[in-house]
Amino acid sequence: MTVELAQEEVPTQVAVSSEAIQTFRDWNVVFVQYGDQFEARPLELGRSDGK
Repeated sequence: MTVELAQEEVPTQVAVSSEAIQTFRDWNVVFVQYGDQFEARPLELGRSDGK
């Protein structure tokens, strides 16, 4: 049996998987696809649940 308990839930406007965050120059970014091209979008990181 597996049990998972949540200590607290925090509402958020945007959540990004930690696997999607890349380092580009001195920024944390995600790449967004526009048609055939990808664009690096800078992030301002906040709280993390490690995922």
